[in-house]
Amino acid sequence: MRLTVRDERKQFTRQTHAYAEYRAFSRLAGADPPVEDVTVTLARSARDGNGDEEDGRDDEDEGIVCTIAIRTGTGEIAEARAVARHACAAIDRAASLIRLAPTAAVGARHSLQSEMTSSK
Repeated sequence: MRLTVRDERKQFTRQTHAYAEYRAFSRLAGADPPVEDVTVTLARSARDGNGDEEDGRDDEDEGIVCTIAIRTGTGEIAEARAVARHACAAIDRAASLIRLAPTAAVGARHSLQSEMTSSK
């Protein structure tokens, strides 16, 4: 399994990256069909949707978005997206949303999304 954590703006610590790797790996190890590629993407998202981090608001006004995208050896693709107030909560929620349909056709795309926010 090839696992990548993307944090293009370098906003999260190495510890957060390691936790994202751990949660994705522990959720998908031993999956049937086997998972080949996993990409975990972490980002901050302003609740008002403008994405402007230079506007003087503190972090309490933002949510953390975690997206986990996977591809199996059979070509199945699944994606889960979760938003929470803290990175670990968003990672946990996205990892729990990943589902692989055992009868999915090759190349099928399954998308599971959670836009709920949490104060955890």
